[in-house]
Amino acid sequence: MEIRGLNQTSKLSDVQFILAKEYGFSSWSALKNELNNNKTRSLKRAISDLKSGKMCILFDDEGRENEGDFVLAVEKVNADKINFISTHGRGTLCVAMSPLRAQKIGIENLKKVQIQ
Repeated sequence: MEIRGLNQTSKLSDVQFILAKEYGFSSWSALKNELNNNKTRSLKRAISDLKSGKMCILFDDEGRENEGDFVLAVEKVNADKINFISTHGRGTLCVAMSPLRAQKIGIENLKKVQIQ
């Protein structure tokens, strides 16, 4: 997945600006304000976007971490999207799965794993 204007050394502010532009907003703040002011419409659009394979950004509350997380539907994941998230998200890559599925593929609960 390529978004014009981004590369391996892009700063977070560059990513925010380009994502805001992709959704038709002049700035990151304008995008966040729109999402906060029109939550129902934004949620419907996010669900539609996820179904069509687009990534969305899920924002934490400003009183919490005040950050955004990239979210996408697992059936739409590909190497380019993972590369984009790991390059521009600069955080932990998380996958939600049931305990039964994790057990089947050999992933232990983090509490049981001793980290050194």
